[in-house]
Parts: sequence; C-alpha cells; structure tokens
Amino acid sequence: MAEEPQSSEHRGQGYQHAAGLHVDTPDSSIPGGGQGVGESIEQIRLAEAEVARRLAAAGEVAEKSLAKAHEQAAEMKVQAVQAGRQEGEQRYQALVAEAQAQATEILARAQEQAAAMERDGAARLEGAVSQAVQFILGELGGSPHER
Repeated sequence: MAEEPQSSEHRGQGYQHAAGLHVDTPDSSIPGGGQGVGESIEQIRLAEAEVARRLAAAGEVAEKSLAKAHEQAAEMKVQAVQAGRQEGEQRYQALVAEAQAQATEILARAQEQAAAMERDGAARLEGAVSQAVQFILGELGGSPHER
C-alpha cells in the first residue's frame, strides 16, 4: 500500500498508520537525516509487532468479556431455577391450602347432613315406636282381628 507523498511541512514528522500507529518518516531535506533500508524494515517490523501486540490484547479482552458473559449467564440460570422453584413451591402450598379448605368445607357439610339425618331418624324412630306401642295396645282403632 503506497502512502501519499507528504508535503514539505510534514516531512520528518511521520504519519498515522491505518492501524492507529504513529510511524515516523525520514526527513530527506536534512543531509544525512534519511534512514537506510535496514532501518525502514526494522521500523516496519516494530509496527507489525505493535499491531500484533494490540490484536493479542484485544483478543484477551474479548476472551475475558466472553468468559464474564458465560459466568453471568450461568448465574442468571441458577437464579431463574431458584426463582422457579420458589414460585412452584408457593403455588403448590396455595393449592394444598385451597384443597384443605375445600376438604374442610365438604366435611362440615357431611357432618351437618349426618346430624340432620340422625335427628330425622330419631324423630321417625320415635313416631314408629309410638305407632308400634299403640298398635300393640290396640289404640289404632280396633282389634287386629277386625281388619
């Protein structure tokens, strides 16, 4: 990639490389101020090493971010499971309480019905005993032979 020629005001000052690095350029207007080919190659190697270092650092940052995201996701999953269990337990307890209330209500109604039946049975039994006594004593309107 060829760089655009620099104006005389930029000679010796360098330029900003596409990777964000500042690269010094030789000032050819100064006698003996130019760099040799070996120095230019060394400067390119240094720039490449800096880019590689920055890429490695960015990769480490990305890996740490990803690891942190995985940890957060795992923690969120644990919290969601715990919240689900608590919600399920609360729902279960509410259903049990509702079932117990219904069972208590059914039992109370059954006891009321049993007491009513017992009272009704006792009243009928009393009437039946009275009729049996009257029948035996002949108070039902004549003797049993007349019927």
